[in-house]
Amino acid sequence: MMRVNPGNGEHTDLAPGVRFTTPTGVALDGNDNLLVTDADIQGLASRLHRLDQGAAPRILATAKPPRAVYFGIAIEGTGKILVVNNPNGPQRELLRFDPTNGAMAKVSSGNKLIAHSGVAVEANGQILVIDQVVGVVRIDPNNGSQTVVSSGGHLAGATGGPTGLTVRR
Repeated sequence: MMRVNPGNGEHTDLAPGVRFTTPTGVALDGNDNLLVTDADIQGLASRLHRLDQGAAPRILATAKPPRAVYFGIAIEGTGKILVVNNPNGPQRELLRFDPTNGAMAKVSSGNKLIAHSGVAVEANGQILVIDQVVGVVRIDPNNGSQTVVSSGGHLAGATGGPTGLTVRR
């Protein structure tokens, strides 16, 4: 994982010694720590890495169950970490992680989450997930209820579809 200085193009290795297999999501938390989801599609367990400023990188969470695939990532206003799990697998869910100890809780699953990949948080705390089959789904962070915000048919084309989204604040 590299940081690039846009002024002069210099690279800084942010995670020396960490070997990412399939990094799929990147987010900055409120302390400018970098969070990276590593789907490890060809291995046995995805990982959620936290690269703290000035400290050694650490694995905050390892996929449970094994074979889970951590994909998109976003940070809630509370600092909790949202991760899309198994965009095409049986669990198809949105997870919330505690940033201090990695404790995991399910926010929402199934229903309109069919081929989801990216996640973003609106200014009001509502969660948006991009799904290549359904479209954009809004998820209530308190009860996990799902509402389709934007559809319009299957978003995946011959080379796939959108895998991420962001919101303007």
